[in-house]
Amino acid sequence: MLGNTVIPDLLQSIIQWEKDIAPEVPYLDTPTGFYLTFNENDNGGYRCSPVDSIMFAGTGYDGIRDFFRLHFFGHEGLLLLDFESKEEYMHYLQSQDDAQASEHFDREKWDRQRAIVREEAVKAFNLEPIEDGFAYVQELQAQRKTDRVLKTADGLGIVPLGEREETKVYIPHPWRRIDLSDVNLNDLKAFVHNAEMETLLAFIRDCQSQYFNHSEVMQLLYNRLDQYGFHLEAKRLLYCMDVS
Repeated sequence: MLGNTVIPDLLQSIIQWEKDIAPEVPYLDTPTGFYLTFNENDNGGYRCSPVDSIMFAGTGYDGIRDFFRLHFFGHEGLLLLDFESKEEYMHYLQSQDDAQASEHFDREKWDRQRAIVREEAVKAFNLEPIEDGFAYVQELQAQRKTDRVLKTADGLGIVPLGEREETKVYIPHPWRRIDLSDVNLNDLKAFVHNAEMETLLAFIRDCQSQYFNHSEVMQLLYNRLDQYGFHLEAKRLLYCMDVS
């Protein structure tokens, strides 16, 4: 049990709102298209889930408000996949339309009820439209690259824990392109004991990318996170990496 995970206000409101609006859109499996849930006592994640994220729909995504804005305004494909170009994204959208073409599927009814959900969600939660979802995601990704001070294998990167110090050098961990299972255990343990926190966080993300869950190393990482004040994140790391 992780415990002490507080449900975001927006998520709590949307879960209740979805129950209220469901009778108006019976052709949809659920109004949002997701099976929203939140368990305050056992809110873990996948092995790749950032340790400061929460699980609310089994999706693996971050950012509650932007998540729902992209979804309600028809850009849910951008939550599922990465696209190299807008042309590739538009081709994906067309392929999705083609896949839904079926004599057993009433697309017009589905579109009408999706429009009802979108309009009601905009009114209920003051969600601003995103006209060009691809451009919006590109802007977010560009901003993340600007803000991050260390790279990680998954592309997410690490941002400073406090105000960014322009003169500070943020040192990457020494095994960014190396299989961590090949690294000497004593070297790994010494690194975890002494690394700067941003460097340690980058190392944790790369451990998750490789699913490197050596129990001794994970326990040391737990201790460092906990000592720094990241109590819940420390617990979630062990949960996500399946370390008992």
